[in-house]
Amino acid sequence: MNSKVDHLDTQHSLRWGDRLQDAVDGDLIASDLAALSDHLGNCEACRSDYRALQALNNMLTLQIGTPALTANFDARVIAQVSTLAGSLLSQARELEQREHLARVAHLKRSWRSFWRFNLGNFLGCGAMVVAAFTALASGPGAQPIDRILQQWSFSSPFLLITAALAVTWALRGSERTQ
Repeated sequence: MNSKVDHLDTQHSLRWGDRLQDAVDGDLIASDLAALSDHLGNCEACRSDYRALQALNNMLTLQIGTPALTANFDARVIAQVSTLAGSLLSQARELEQREHLARVAHLKRSWRSFWRFNLGNFLGCGAMVVAAFTALASGPGAQPIDRILQQWSFSSPFLLITAALAVTWALRGSERTQ
């Protein structure tokens, strides 16, 4: 039962504690101030806390005083924020530019590597296909290439090209490892 009371006290403190401090500081809007006034009329614990906060605030104000801001305080703060924001924006732009240039350089290297390693593959496959058609079109019982293409099913040229790619890739791979 005691934990339930503690829980209720904690919930109560969470709900009203900040409002009490805001009221002492003069930071509550009218509707919140009216709700707090109604609550203080019914809650002795909050009334006690409110009085204690007011006494502390009065004591600090008497001993320390209320600091006064200079007339140009707002302008100085806004100028500092603008300067800082401009500096951060400039740094962010420079970083973005460096990252963009790095990505472009990486893409250039990747593209060059792709063509350096695969151009031979493409040319080799094309040469093998031309050689295969030439051999078929020039041997005994040769037929024109268009007839050869009509007689082949899709899988035959596909298998021929795949085999040519595999052989060329294997040859290129053995060259790179040596």
